[in-house]
Amino acid sequence: MLGKLLKYEVKDTSRIIPFFYAITAVLAGLSLLSGKLELGWFKVTSSVLLLLVGIAVFVVTLVVICMRFYKNLYSNEGYLSFTLPLKPHLHLISKAIVSFIWMILSVLICLGAFYVALYGLGVDGEIWSSVLDEIERYGMGNYIYLIIPMVCLSILYLMSQIYFSITLANRPQFHNMGPAGASILLFLATNVALQIVETIITIIIPLSVNVNLSGSLDISLTTQNMVGFLVENINNQNPSSIVIGLGGYIFDIIMICVLFYLTGRMMNKKVSLR
Repeated sequence: MLGKLLKYEVKDTSRIIPFFYAITAVLAGLSLLSGKLELGWFKVTSSVLLLLVGIAVFVVTLVVICMRFYKNLYSNEGYLSFTLPLKPHLHLISKAIVSFIWMILSVLICLGAFYVALYGLGVDGEIWSSVLDEIERYGMGNYIYLIIPMVCLSILYLMSQIYFSITLANRPQFHNMGPAGASILLFLATNVALQIVETIITIIIPLSVNVNLSGSLDISLTTQNMVGFLVENINNQNPSSIVIGLGGYIFDIIMICVLFYLTGRMMNKKVSLR
C-alpha cells in the first residue's frame, strides 16, 4: 500500500514542480546561448531572470508540498484519504519521502541555475577554480562534502516542522483561526522556540569541533563548549582556533524524530477535518 501511496503522491506533485524545472532549463540554455553569441544585454537579462527562477523553484516546491499535505489530508479530500484501509501515518511517510526527493531536486536545480546565471554575469570557471584552490590550500577539501548531509538534515528539519504545524492547526482547538493562519502562526512559534533551544544547546553542550586557524586548517573533536571558549578568548582579538558546538545538530536530529512521531500520532487520533 505504501508503494501505491508513493505512486499517487509523485503523480499529483509532478503537475507543477517539473514545469518550473523546464523554465529553469530554458532560461539556462538562453543564458549560455547568448554568451556564445555575445549578446551582452540579453545575457545579463536572462542570467538575472535565471537567478530569480532558481529561487522561485525552491519556493514553489515548498508551497506545493505544504498545499498538497493540507488539501490531501485536512480538506474535503481528507474524508477519502482517511477512509483508505491503512494506517494514517502511512500518508505521512509517503508524503515525507516524496517531498524530500522533490526538495533535494529543487536544491540541485537552484544551485545549477545560480552557477549558470553567475557564469552569464561574468563569474567564469577561472574564478571558481581559484575558490576551490583556496579551499584546498586551507585543507578544507575533504570537509566540503559535509555540506551534503547538512543540507539533507536542514530539509528534513524544515519538513518536520511544517507537517507538525499543519497537523496541529487541524485540531479542533484551532478551527476558529482558519487553516492557513493557524498553520503559519504555529510554524513560526515552533520554529522560534526550536531555534532558541537549539542555540542554547549549541553553546552549552560540551561536544564541539575545534577548528585550528593557524597554518593549514585542522579540525578535531573537543569536549570544550562554546561558552568556555568565549570566556577564555573574550579579550583575544586574533584567536588561533575557534570552537563550533555540535549539540545543535544532535538536537535537530532528535527533534526531527520527535516532530514526525507527534505528527503521526496526531494523525492517528487527534485531528478533525474542516
